[in-house]
Amino acid sequence: MENLLNSIRSLSVNKPSVDDIITKLENVSGVGKRKQDVEWEELENNYRKMLYLDELITELSGEELAPLTGPLSDFLQKLDSKTQYYINQVDWWDPDSDIHEEAKNIGDTLVQALNINEPFEKLAVLLDAYSKVIDILGEYGRYFISTEFDDSEFKRTFSKKQHI
Repeated sequence: MENLLNSIRSLSVNKPSVDDIITKLENVSGVGKRKQDVEWEELENNYRKMLYLDELITELSGEELAPLTGPLSDFLQKLDSKTQYYINQVDWWDPDSDIHEEAKNIGDTLVQALNINEPFEKLAVLLDAYSKVIDILGEYGRYFISTEFDDSEFKRTFSKKQHI
């Protein structure tokens, strides 16, 4: 792929058209979707999962929460790698950003989440950061997120029957 992109870059044809082709090739994932669409779907899916878990936890009592600690920790550990990715790929602390304070707050919250071991607290902090990202994207007309969640396998992982 890299050789193909370098070959296209070296063509001496209409440069803007070549740049468009390169951009399109670089932004297509192995599953045939643009990388940004795959990223958005993953962000949206993780956000929905966190909303579901937050609602579930709110409905349960202390002793009902204990069996969920393991699966919740496993889920959040998977999110840690995505959190690290977001911290490394987005300059949350860019002083020239139009939304510097909001972005800085999100970046700080993501870093904070990585340093929390207690799963219920970590979920609350991550949900706070994701909610702010979703709000900003919605405010700028970029994305609308449906909070409808129908991942039956994920729900089964956290069902009461599973942990009795």
